[in-house]
Amino acid sequence: GHVIFLATKKEDRTVDWLRKNQGFKRVKDLGSLHPEVNDKVIFKPDFPNMSANQLRQYHHNFFKEVMMYVFRSGHWTLDCDEVRYLTEFLRLREEYELLLLQGRSLKITVVSKTQRPKAIPLTAYDQATHLFFWRDTDEENLKRIGGLGAAHNAKDIRKEVASLPHHVVLYLNTTTGEKLTTKVNV
Repeated sequence: GHVIFLATKKEDRTVDWLRKNQGFKRVKDLGSLHPEVNDKVIFKPDFPNMSANQLRQYHHNFFKEVMMYVFRSGHWTLDCDEVRYLTEFLRLREEYELLLLQGRSLKITVVSKTQRPKAIPLTAYDQATHLFFWRDTDEENLKRIGGLGAAHNAKDIRKEVASLPHHVVLYLNTTTGEKLTTKVNV
């Protein structure tokens, strides 16, 4: 019922779409968060004119506070838009993995997205029930992807992901072993 979208990009059409079509509201800090009024919120930090190190620290503090709020509160869906930015660049891997490892019992759902499957913590995969893969031809990404479908042949998974047509997604259910492809309507 309650969703927080972590907007990690300075410009992002997804944020505009969520606001216009899904009723999300942008919140600038936790003090402005009122779940009883807005149960679908976007946390998007400012991008002040500063060095990369200063921006890293600023965004690290911003997103860490939100992630730990979700952990303390429970009962949230946390939508992480670019896990690599959060875990690698902002160095929030521990907070992210804490949510994955402990969140289920706290009724926390973590939705994770990345464009570089190789670069995110393995915990993101082994704690997931539902995995969705778009076409990817990078060998390192394919190696990581191929090792995830325990109920499936790794070689077949790599081959399938590398040959997916445009707008087609491979879905793997890690609990049931179900595998299917679906096409996104655009």
